[in-house]
Amino acid sequence: MPANTPTAVVTGAASGIGRALAEALHAKGTHLVLVDIDGDALAATATAATGLTTLHSGRSARSSTHQLIERNHVPDAR
Repeated sequence: MPANTPTAVVTGAASGIGRALAEALHAKGTHLVLVDIDGDALAATATAATGLTTLHSGRSARSSTHQLIERNHVPDAR
């Protein structure tokens, strides 16, 4: 992944608005980190694209996202 490729963390990425947002960002070339509590649906979302990182989480989206950012050293995460 080129250094200037933007990265986005999308919570609730397995369905609905989260999935639609993930698909739109992926179409623009954004590297995605997808988070959801529904592991099967998250896997289905991820198989449709390349360049994704996923986190199946049974925890709150906020704590999972912070954990993921720390583990993957996501730059400029806010």
